[in-house]
Amino acid sequence: MATNFNLEDEQRRLQEENMRRLRELELARLSEEDEQEARKELEEYDESERKIQTLDGNDKQRVEEYEWDINDTNKEIEKADKDLDRIQEKLDTSEVIQKTHADDLKVLTDSLASLTSEIENVHGELQNLREQQHALNIEQDNFQSTLTKQEQILDDANASIVAIEQRITILNNQKRLFEEQRNKLSEELTRNETSLISVEEQINKLNDELKELQKDAKKLEIQLDELKGAVDLIVQQWKKNQEELAECVVSVQKQENLMHQLEKEQQQTSIEIQHLQNSMERILEMINQNEEVKRDLTAHIEQKNRDKQNAEQNEKIANDAVEQAEKTLEALEIQMNALRDQLAQLTQDKSHLEEQCRQAENEIQEAKQELERAQRALERLRDQLKEIGKELSDKEAELTRAQMEQKNLEGLLQAEIEHLQEIDAVVARLEEELRQAKIKLDTALERLRQLTEHLHQQQQLELQIQRAYEAQVTATNLAQDRANEADRREREAKHAADKAIREQQQAEAIVASIKSELSDAEISLAWALAALAAALLIPLAGEIAAIPILATIAALEVAIIALASKLNSAKNTLSQANSMRDRALELHETSKTEKQKADETLTEEKNKLATAKTNWDKQIEAKNAAKKAVEKQTEVVTAATNHFKNVERQLADSKEQQTKQRTKVHNVEMQVKEKTVQVAQLKMERGALQLRQEQTQDAFNQAKTVFIQATIRDDKATRNLKDLKDKNEAKRGEIQEMKDLVDKKKAEVEKARADHLLAERKAQEAKNEVGLIKQDLETAVKSVTKSNEQIEAQKKTLIREEEESNTLARKEKILKKELEKTKQKKSQLENQVQDFNEQLKIQNKAMMEKNNEVYNVSTNLESKKQKQSQIEIQRIEHIAHAKRIQEQIADYQPVLDKNHADLEQAKKDKDTQENAQQVAKDSVTNTNQSLQRIRNDLKWVSENMHDKEEVYKERTQRHNNLTRDIKESQAVQVNVDRDVQNLHDQWTSKRIWMTNAVNDVKEMRQNIAEIKKARRSRVQEISKKEEITQKEKNNNVQVKQQRNYNKNISST
Repeated sequence: MATNFNLEDEQRRLQEENMRRLRELELARLSEEDEQEARKELEEYDESERKIQTLDGNDKQRVEEYEWDINDTNKEIEKADKDLDRIQEKLDTSEVIQKTHADDLKVLTDSLASLTSEIENVHGELQNLREQQHALNIEQDNFQSTLTKQEQILDDANASIVAIEQRITILNNQKRLFEEQRNKLSEELTRNETSLISVEEQINKLNDELKELQKDAKKLEIQLDELKGAVDLIVQQWKKNQEELAECVVSVQKQENLMHQLEKEQQQTSIEIQHLQNSMERILEMINQNEEVKRDLTAHIEQKNRDKQNAEQNEKIANDAVEQAEKTLEALEIQMNALRDQLAQLTQDKSHLEEQCRQAENEIQEAKQELERAQRALERLRDQLKEIGKELSDKEAELTRAQMEQKNLEGLLQAEIEHLQEIDAVVARLEEELRQAKIKLDTALERLRQLTEHLHQQQQLELQIQRAYEAQVTATNLAQDRANEADRREREAKHAADKAIREQQQAEAIVASIKSELSDAEISLAWALAALAAALLIPLAGEIAAIPILATIAALEVAIIALASKLNSAKNTLSQANSMRDRALELHETSKTEKQKADETLTEEKNKLATAKTNWDKQIEAKNAAKKAVEKQTEVVTAATNHFKNVERQLADSKEQQTKQRTKVHNVEMQVKEKTVQVAQLKMERGALQLRQEQTQDAFNQAKTVFIQATIRDDKATRNLKDLKDKNEAKRGEIQEMKDLVDKKKAEVEKARADHLLAERKAQEAKNEVGLIKQDLETAVKSVTKSNEQIEAQKKTLIREEEESNTLARKEKILKKELEKTKQKKSQLENQVQDFNEQLKIQNKAMMEKNNEVYNVSTNLESKKQKQSQIEIQRIEHIAHAKRIQEQIADYQPVLDKNHADLEQAKKDKDTQENAQQVAKDSVTNTNQSLQRIRNDLKWVSENMHDKEEVYKERTQRHNNLTRDIKESQAVQVNVDRDVQNLHDQWTSKRIWMTNAVNDVKEMRQNIAEIKKARRSRVQEISKKEEITQKEKNNNVQVKQQRNYNKNISST
């Protein structure tokens, strides 16, 4: 900038030099006189200009101050311009360094982004390998678990085959023993069938004899039943006659009571007829005596009332007598009825006693027959008991020998069974241990499966969390890349914004500078125009004086035009710079926002990464814990498997011993069973003998009891018959006495009934007398017509009573006939009862004789049946023995069938188990092959995964190193950016100061111009006043000068 000022001074100096030369050239063209005059005018003009230019007083001081300030400011501007150049050089250098470093940083960030993409690809491949490894691990564990189960199935199949072979050995031994025993039983059955045939022949013979006896007994029983039926029929008829006789007695009593009732009613009717006749006679008598009675009516009524009272008194006495006689009659009738009932009961009891006597006589005869039969049976059973006792003693001795042999065999069997039980206990214990070991092994395997499944879940979860972590690492790296890119873009935007600001400020400074130059040029033009106007006022030398001014004006006008064009161009540049600055600032703000968002996203992703890392670490711990649990449980499974196999081996040895011992026990058992069958047979034979003895003893005891009971029955029947006969005689006496009492009581009843009838007659007569007296009293006050009407009514009543009396008489006659018939029937029934008694005695005697015949046949039949029963018992024993043998043989057959079926089933089971064994072997082989294939695949995946992990680690390490380098480079970049920013801020500050300083100089120059302008105005005002004076003096001179000027102008 100082150089610019020096050039301007030099140009101004050269221009002034040129202007002086042009003035001298123009003066030289004038005449000498004009030249002198012109020089004189020019001197005055120059003097005037000097005056104008020469300031004084306050203006001078102010202008000098402004010029000093301008000089100082120009010096500072010059210094600032140098500083700005120096800062610009540093800034350019720093920007080069900044761009170089930014390019290097971009290379690093681009490499980091590329490396992030590579890591993501490697991570995807590694994740696929991990998932394959996890799937293969799960498949391997599943196949391992399947292999363990299949090995267990194979071991179970092997154990089952061994057990089936042992079972086949035992079944073959049992089959041999069972067949031997069945053959022995068949021989025994043949012998028993021969004996049974002999017994059945004896039974058939007895059956024929029994049939004949049974036919005879049946005929006799039919005849006896017929006699019993005849006796029963006679007894029923006799009882019926007895009942009819009792009914006839009751009917006679009822008919006699009806006769007495009819007699009573007949008496009442007769009394009523007599009363009506007396009543009519009294009415007629009262009618005939009516005149006389009316004359002394009062006395007559009084007499009748007295008669009425006496009659009522007599009526009351008669009624009391009737009531008393009625009570006496009722009491006597009740007593007589009771005596009649007692007589009927005694008669019935006597009939019953007579029937009981007949039955008692039959009972005595039956008792004697039973006693004789019981005595014979008692003797027969006593002989049988002696014979059975001898057979039973022999059978007891044989049974004792067999039981001793059985006991010895059972002792041997017990010892062998105890030994077998010991082995069984060992087997059971080992089986229980094996079961417990199997349970523990299954539990351990199940726990291992659960833990393995849990481990797989934890591994799967770890893979998921690791995948999420590594995905978050990738996301964080991407966020870092985006943050790096955003930082780079923000830095580039910042650099662009700073550059745009500098360019804008530079353009603004240029505009300010141009404006300052334009202002100076305009001020100079204004001064030149003022000077031109002043110069043109000079008459002669005005044109000469105006030459430099015109040149200056022309130069200034050209400069102003150039500066105006330059200013417009600078303003356009400034407008573009402003737009570029605004756009750069807007882009910078956008990049800052994006950088902030990218930083926030990076921070968020880093936080997520930290959380994911924490989760992964926790899941790794959980997985390691699950893995330790699986390893620990695997040790438990190994121990349980070893224990299970050890127990299984011990159990196999024990089962082999068990099979041998069981075969031995079966052999002894069969001997014991054979001996047991023999003992059982002997016991059954002894039991049969004991049963026969018991039955015979029971029969003997029963026969003895029957004998005793028959004796007692005979004695009791004899005593009973005697008692019944005594009771019958006593009952006959009681009946006679009761008949006498009944006859006596009947006489008393007849007398009481006659007294009752007499009392009733008297009472009725008294009642009629009272009625007649009442009738007389009523008739005494009635008219004859009413009395005649009363007589007619009583006549009608009398007719009815007479008809009723006739009816009662006819009923009495009929009842007497019926009573006579009933008494005749009673006599006939009594005769029939006597006839039935005679027939009953005859039929009862015949029945007892027939009963004796039946008894003799029954005795013989009973003897035959007893013998048949004994032989039947033997037959039943043979049949039972045969049945037992057949049952035993039949029992052996299902056993043999079952044995055969079990053998066949065992063979089938063995085949099945061998097939299952082969299937299990094939399954184990296939599973091992699959397991080996999976292990190979797992090895290949593990190797590839190891390689990929190394690549991933290497890429990750490079990424970390590159990230660290980027961070370091970013730190350096920050320092470089800070230096550039500082230089930018210094340049901007310096540029702003220079612009302000230029504006200050411009303003001060404007102020100086104003001061000078004011000075010119004052000087020109003074000059104008002097010129007016001088003008008046020099009009001619002026005219001449004007002419010269015009001439000069024309020539120009």
